[in-house]
Amino acid sequence: MATHNDPVILVVSDNKSTSEIVQTQLSEFDRLIFPEDLEGVLHAYRKHNPDVIILGYDQLEKCEQVYDRLYPKDKDQNPAQKPHRVIALCNKREVKRAYDLCNSDRFTDYIVFWPLTYDPYRLAMSVHQSMTDLRHNFNAQENDRVLVRQQQNIGKLQQVFEQHSEQGQGYSQQVDSQLSGLIHLLSETLNHYDHLVNRVLDQAASGVSGLPSKQAFSSVRGGIEHSVSSFREIKQLSRSFIDSLERMKEETGTIFVNRRIHNGHILVVDDDDFQRQVLSSILTSEHYSLSFATSGEGALEVIQHKRPDLILMDILMPGMDGIEATRQIKTDPVMASVPIIIISGQNQRETVLECIAKGAGDYIVKPYNKATLINKIQDAVKAGRQQSVQGDRHAQT
Repeated sequence: MATHNDPVILVVSDNKSTSEIVQTQLSEFDRLIFPEDLEGVLHAYRKHNPDVIILGYDQLEKCEQVYDRLYPKDKDQNPAQKPHRVIALCNKREVKRAYDLCNSDRFTDYIVFWPLTYDPYRLAMSVHQSMTDLRHNFNAQENDRVLVRQQQNIGKLQQVFEQHSEQGQGYSQQVDSQLSGLIHLLSETLNHYDHLVNRVLDQAASGVSGLPSKQAFSSVRGGIEHSVSSFREIKQLSRSFIDSLERMKEETGTIFVNRRIHNGHILVVDDDDFQRQVLSSILTSEHYSLSFATSGEGALEVIQHKRPDLILMDILMPGMDGIEATRQIKTDPVMASVPIIIISGQNQRETVLECIAKGAGDYIVKPYNKATLINKIQDAVKAGRQQSVQGDRHAQT
């Protein structure tokens, strides 16, 4: 992927004046490509693998036609090699249509370009937001890949542990078996010894001289009994070792399973790149997967494709703010049970109450304490899942 400040931008238009205006508004970017015709568009798409495509036609219908050429329904013919974003320029009369097309995931964003308004930075900002979104998605995917590799390594470690555990149990069982045989042999020897002692004592009673004393025989017998006792202790230790291995296997098995559990998926909605990076670092270390949006409209688009376990919502953002986005999400029956936590630098009582009234479950003021943030997130995710389960049960009845 191109760097965040050096994206490959493919500008598609049949109007030279439009291309010139776009080039002027995107002058801060160095890698702009302007194909001359539709065949040139397809060639440039395959060759340059753009990060952002700008469709600059005076009618959305033309944008859709080019889109269909670039993204045929037959996936085998789709030349796309990496994630990228598509921005459509439209006129004021087609705003609703452009909005619907973005919502249906045909375009990533739209910009009202005709009649020209005094906002020469809107197009460049859309490109920046597209690159930020791509970068965060790339980072989230990389984190997922790291987690997968960790899980694979843990799986291998578990296999090695189970293998050595089984070997250890086998050795212990062999020791136990040999000790059992030895104890049995010593017990038999002790019985023979008792029989021999009795015979000797009988002979001594008959007047035979020169025989060992009874005390000497008792001493020998004591030594044999001590050996038998020691072997029994060793056998008991062997059995305790097997029991310990079983408990260790059970406990570490639980640890391995818990390590593979994913804590949930969180949508972070914030137009501040630094804040997104901070939350990304905190949440990925807590084993949450992440999606990102930089505006209320972006949040509504993301949840159409993936239902998160929690939404962290900023308030002040370009376009739709966090309060209105919260209201719209909570009016959607499918999304109503998803908890929303507002994270904002605003601490006015009226703002907090308005967010709660619109459906936010909690409000965190920046700068926040990391431990407090994590605890609130854990509680919110747990509560949201419980509410979702209760809703499913209610629907079934």
